[in-house]
Amino acid sequence: MRNIKWRFLTLIGLLLSFNFLFAQNPNCKIGKPVIDSGVYGKWPSIGCRISNDGNYAICVLSDPATGKILQTTISAMHSNWKFQIAGQSIVQFSQDSKDYYALRNDTLTIGQTGGAALTTLIGIADFQRFDKGKAGDLLAYHLRNSPQELVFRDEDNNRKFTFGPVIQYFLTSDCKCMAVLVSQNDHVELKIAQLADIAQPEIRTIWTGKSLDKLVWSETGAALAFIGHDDQGLGIFYFASNKKRAEKIADNQSAGFRRDYEVSDLEGLSNNGERIFLTLTQTAKATPKLDKNLAAVDVWSYKDAKPQSTQSATLNELQSYKAMVIAADQNIIDIGNDSELITPIWETIRGAYDYVLVRKYLEGHGDYGWHEDRWNPLARYSIYLKSLKDGSMHPISRSLQNISYSPWYKPTISPSGKYVLYFDPVQKNYFSYTIGTGKLRNITRSIPTIWTTLYQNESYDNAKKTEGIAGWLKDDRFVLIYDQHDIFLFDAEGHDNPINITNGFGKKRDIYLRLAPRDLNNPTLDIDPNNSLVLSAFNLRNQDDGFYRTDLSGRKNPELLSMGPNLIVGLVPGSYPYGNVNRIIKARDAEAYIINRQSAKSFPNYFFTNDLKKYKAISDIHPERDYNWITTQLITWKTFDGTISRGILYKPDNFNPKKRYPVILEYYQKNSDGLNAFLKPDWSEATIDIPTYVSNGYLIFVPDIHYKVGHTLKSAVNCIESGAQYLIRFPWVDGERIGLNGHSFGGVETDYVVTHSNMFAAACANSGWADQVSISNSIYKLKGGYSFQANVIGNHMNIGATLWEQPDLYIENSAIFSANKLTTPLLMMNNKKDPQVDFDLGGVEFFMALRSLGKKVWMLQYDGAGHTLSNNAQKRDLTIRMHQFFDYYLMNKAAPVWMTQGVPARLKQIDSGLEMDNSDTKP
Repeated sequence: MRNIKWRFLTLIGLLLSFNFLFAQNPNCKIGKPVIDSGVYGKWPSIGCRISNDGNYAICVLSDPATGKILQTTISAMHSNWKFQIAGQSIVQFSQDSKDYYALRNDTLTIGQTGGAALTTLIGIADFQRFDKGKAGDLLAYHLRNSPQELVFRDEDNNRKFTFGPVIQYFLTSDCKCMAVLVSQNDHVELKIAQLADIAQPEIRTIWTGKSLDKLVWSETGAALAFIGHDDQGLGIFYFASNKKRAEKIADNQSAGFRRDYEVSDLEGLSNNGERIFLTLTQTAKATPKLDKNLAAVDVWSYKDAKPQSTQSATLNELQSYKAMVIAADQNIIDIGNDSELITPIWETIRGAYDYVLVRKYLEGHGDYGWHEDRWNPLARYSIYLKSLKDGSMHPISRSLQNISYSPWYKPTISPSGKYVLYFDPVQKNYFSYTIGTGKLRNITRSIPTIWTTLYQNESYDNAKKTEGIAGWLKDDRFVLIYDQHDIFLFDAEGHDNPINITNGFGKKRDIYLRLAPRDLNNPTLDIDPNNSLVLSAFNLRNQDDGFYRTDLSGRKNPELLSMGPNLIVGLVPGSYPYGNVNRIIKARDAEAYIINRQSAKSFPNYFFTNDLKKYKAISDIHPERDYNWITTQLITWKTFDGTISRGILYKPDNFNPKKRYPVILEYYQKNSDGLNAFLKPDWSEATIDIPTYVSNGYLIFVPDIHYKVGHTLKSAVNCIESGAQYLIRFPWVDGERIGLNGHSFGGVETDYVVTHSNMFAAACANSGWADQVSISNSIYKLKGGYSFQANVIGNHMNIGATLWEQPDLYIENSAIFSANKLTTPLLMMNNKKDPQVDFDLGGVEFFMALRSLGKKVWMLQYDGAGHTLSNNAQKRDLTIRMHQFFDYYLMNKAAPVWMTQGVPARLKQIDSGLEMDNSDTKP
């Protein structure tokens, strides 16, 4: 890995010699170079996985720009053995971990982990390895000079057979049966090969037709289904192991099949192979003939279930829905569309449920988007159980207000289908529903705790969102539920008393405890009550991250495994945006783990551990060490209203306490949980790049903002300005050179702060808005034309009332009414194609107000861009302009022409105005 690091950093060094954006900081002439645009997009990417026995790991280093593999390393966890492959390659372990398979170019090497290469096969185009359990491995590959010839090798018995010409092949999970799609003139044949004897498989043809697609197996391999086109047309075909041929069980003429719909996908088969789940999509809509004698007019009516904007946005969308075919009687049951279906199809397949959960809106009008349920009863829904036997509906709870349906807090069915668990946002408790009896129970009312999110007291919306469930025990009766710190065990039947399995330790120590993530998309995973539980832990006081271990008794505090100033799993509360949520990677057959660990000063690398206490590095990539990098410090201060707030202060490695530094405050709700996150330098999509600015002589401060419902932007001033006032007490902070930067809601906060404070020397507000009165009744284009009102009442603006209930709060929270008080030079970015913030109401209105008042303001509008920038040329342009803007006002550098003279519309894409103005003209 050291050689990889050396080559990578050499490449970076060469690229830096072509610096085309930022000048070298004179303070860094001696020592490490500063970060500049030469490193953008060139930071390495690495991924690792562990063998089944936990003794070996594969690490893959990739080019971040192209995604191509640069080098693959197989290494032993308990010795110094290592095997490296340069360039693009595919590497896998055998199921017993004794061997590895490595394909480089057309050479497949089969070697012994910890030892030498055993076999080399030449002329291989691709390969797949299949686990046969204790029976060993099955290897399949195509030959480069005969791409449709498929070779199967039984590695343990050294036997093989060749099959061709093969278009595609599919193998059951137990490797006992293979489906092969074979080309024959203008037709294809589906053949089944029983692999009891790999040298002499039993092969028979089960279907012939024009084309075949979307083949899926049941988990046991007892059945398969596919979309086939035979002489009678398209249909769904089904084959069971006790049949001779695949049979058509449904097509668009079948009972229950909606007219003008077609099968677009097969989702899978139930584990027993008796149910086939599919997606049906509307065929192209016929365009009605328009009457040219009638006026083209939109008629907006208060009686419309949805506004005309929403109707128009979805007018030409092709609708789709989920359905199921019962193989035995070939009945098609309509399950529901995406807005109705709560239980995911993959969960239904896994659980073999007889029911799914669906939500139905009043009068059946479907999804309404963000929180229109506050005033519109049609946007409220009821939860139903829908039978997968006959399609019948059984109500569970009626007229609920919407809550977000992430995997953590959506209503869910227990793994074996006995219970439903859901959270009622009005009663703020969890309810269990016994499917067999129809009994509904409030199972959490006896526990004096808060189930809604950790920051719920500061948000009108978060009071309806829960911390979610951890999972069900294997007996399918007991369920683990999170409160704001700890984990509780509940009986879905309501008989046994609840148990706080973490013994209140999380709340006492202010530690956020969660099950260490296994499958983030599936919170219903069975939990073995006989095994101890590994917990992910995040200390909310000092931002340390790590692991604890506990059991289900609740009689003792969790056992500390390891905690430290780093970021591992990244499961932290709040709106922290910097890190990713990572699984801990556990070996299949051993107590052995791989984790990804990072800190603000250390690139994310992989580590091996047997006990989650002691760690061995298995990757060692540190490009940050060759630059004037960043350090982080947790700052705590008292705000103007007496509350305590925190924030992250970013300093350069070469920080000099005898200097006076300019500071930029960058914010978006609460971010101090990102204290230990590693930030990769990159072009700006909407906000400044923190490592670049810090490396080039700025300090960056990211304060937490604590909100009071109804007084959201006063809360922003309270935290942002008080944080800045606290910083200028330090002799190394230049109080005359303090800047602000915010995007989206951070842009809203920036507009407000600079119209209510005169202590800032420059500010940049991107994709924000300044007028809550006008924008609250505008259209939120991202959500198909829904009203923006919910975004003002709750969500970000958090006013908590309508305009007519509290008009004073709308005026209080609108920067536009204080535009005349602006003294801070302001740079804005608002784009015409922004689907979240209306260009005219969000950008033009405020810019024109400031312009008419003679304020120093610039607005950037990038053609075709949305809420953030994705076009590389646009990101480069914004990066340069923001840096020039802050450099002029905070670094006393020269101003560019676009700031002093502007860029006339006739010179758009002709003259950028980025060059420095050498005249005496001032912005």
